[in-house]
Amino acid sequence: MTAQRGTKKLVIVRNDAPDADNIAAFMLLLQWAKNAPDVELVIIFEPRPVDFSLVILKPDDQKQLDRLLKRHFPELGNPLKIRLNGLLTEQAISQVTNLSEEDRTLVSFESFIFTSFRVSSVG
Repeated sequence: MTAQRGTKKLVIVRNDAPDADNIAAFMLLLQWAKNAPDVELVIIFEPRPVDFSLVILKPDDQKQLDRLLKRHFPELGNPLKIRLNGLLTEQAISQVTNLSEEDRTLVSFESFIFTSFRVSSVG
C-alpha cells in the first residue's frame, strides 16, 4: 500500500517597498498560513535585480564593455541600466557597423548573459 501525498498551495507575496501597512498585511497572511496546513507561504521583501555579467568578466573587459555601451547604445541608458534590464539585443548589436571583432564578441556576450540570466519582477 502506497501512501498518498497531499498537495499544497504555494502563495508568493512580494513587495518592492515595504512599509507599515504592508508589514501588517504580511503578518496577517502569516497567521492565515499557519492555520492552513495545505499552504506554503513565501514572502519576498524588496526584490532587487541582479547583474551577473560583470562577475565573469576581467576588469579590463568590464571597463571596455561600459565604454562600448556608452558609445554605441546611449539611447538605451547608462551601462548599469542596460545590464540590469537586459536591454541589449543581438538586433541592436548587428546594426552597429564599426565594432572590432573583439568588441562585437564582448557586447554579444553581454547580450547573451542578460537574455539568459535576467531576473525579472512579476507584479
